Order: sequence, then C-alpha cells, then structure tokens
Amino acid sequence: MKNISILFVILILTFGNYAMGQFSTKTEYLYLKHINSQSSKLLMKQNIFDVEKTLFHIIKNDPTGNYNGHFLSETGRFYLKMNMPQKSYICYSLQKALYPNDSVAHYHETYYKTAAMQTGLSLKQIEKTDSLLSQIDLSASGSYLMWLKVMVFQFNNKNTETLYKLSQINEQKHTLPPWLLHWQFLTRINIKEKNKSEILQIQLTHKPIFEQVDNKMSKKVFRKAIRTRIKQQAKAEGQRLLKKYKQKHNSFSDHLAQTIFSIRLL
Repeated sequence: MKNISILFVILILTFGNYAMGQFSTKTEYLYLKHINSQSSKLLMKQNIFDVEKTLFHIIKNDPTGNYNGHFLSETGRFYLKMNMPQKSYICYSLQKALYPNDSVAHYHETYYKTAAMQTGLSLKQIEKTDSLLSQIDLSASGSYLMWLKVMVFQFNNKNTETLYKLSQINEQKHTLPPWLLHWQFLTRINIKEKNKSEILQIQLTHKPIFEQVDNKMSKKVFRKAIRTRIKQQAKAEGQRLLKKYKQKHNSFSDHLAQTIFSIRLL
C-alpha cells in the first residue's frame, strides 16, 4: 500500500511537470528510486531508454541541478541491477566528480565499488581514480571534460561506447582538446581499444593523427578509416583519405590495399 501511495505521488508530480512543459530532475530521481526499490527486471527494461535520455538531458541542459547527484547515484544503482557495471561505474564516477557535496545515501559507495570491481578495476585503481576525481576543479568551465579525460584514460583498453556518447554532449560548449578529438575519430572508425590506448600515450596535437603515430599504426588508421567511409558510402571522403594514404605509404602491401580500395570506391 505504501509503494502504491509513493508511486501515485510521483505520477501526480510527473503529470504536473509535463502539463506545465517543465522537466524535473527531482521527479525523475524519485521515480527511478521507486523503480530500483521494486527490483522488477521487466519494469527496469521498460524504463532503460528513459533513464539514459534523462541522464543525457541533465548533463546537457541542467548541469548544476540540485538533484543531479541523487539522480546519477540512482542511475548507477539501476545499471548495476541491470548487470551493466561499466555504465554503473561511469554514472557513479560522474556523481563523485561533479556533485561530491550532494548528500547521497551511504549504501551507494558500496554499489560504486562493486560496479568498479565488476568492470575489472582493483581497489588500488579505484583509490587512484577517486584521488583524480577529487582534484577536479568544480568551478572550472571544463570540469566535465576533466572527468571525461579521467574516464577515457582509465577505459582506454575497454569498450567505450557509453563514453563516446557522453563525449558528444557538450561539443558546442567547449573547444575540444586534441586527445579527445582524435579519440572520437579513432572510436568512430572502430580502431581496437588496445591501439587507442597506445595512441593516447602520445602528446597529441591538432595535426592529423596519421602524422603523429608511427608508420605501422598510421597504416592501420588509414585502412580502418577508408573501410569505414566505404561502409558509409561516403566515397568523396574515402577518396580523399585514399589519396593521402598513397602519398604517405608505398610498399607492395600498401599498393595492393590501395588498389582494392580504389575499386571499391568507384
């Protein structure tokens, strides 16, 4: 009976906000907290799209909202219950980095460490990350990018799909640093995470990535980029990359690959 009453109040608040054309992080937080308390996989699956949509909304449109930290903590709990530890850890780390003063429930710290360890991090790595996150200047306009850098460099040998989506949220608000621009490009062309990890160790500049990596890696990136453009049927861009590839690399294997690409780009 108590759960029904709580849900009724949340639904009334939600209806009122939508009726007035307003978005309320508090209402979304309360509803997500209710969902988590039910532990119903069916209910959680039905709301998984809305949870991500709300997450992206508050980061993009309301980064200083009073209930952002609370919502992120419940989102971390939600993803952990859905057996998505990496997404859970990302949400918890964002809460700890940008909303450390929000009085979230103590049990979330346990969920945070559980998600981190299920992602593959050791306690020592978690402590190191906590230290890096605590050093982020909350008053700085680029604090979100600072958090993103900690996460990208930590996950540089793992699946980074979620981080890639999050990296695109505030592109228009910030001048993106070279490492992030190149990382986004390498992610779009499906370069292996291990190779991205190697490339991120370089002091990258705004010059084309092909000119900053060694000869072997340059060939890999060229080939991956051209294959991606062929799949996307972006022939003009593919031909532009092929021309640069021919100018930079001219071994027998390169000539063979270039010939195949030329045929596929006709």
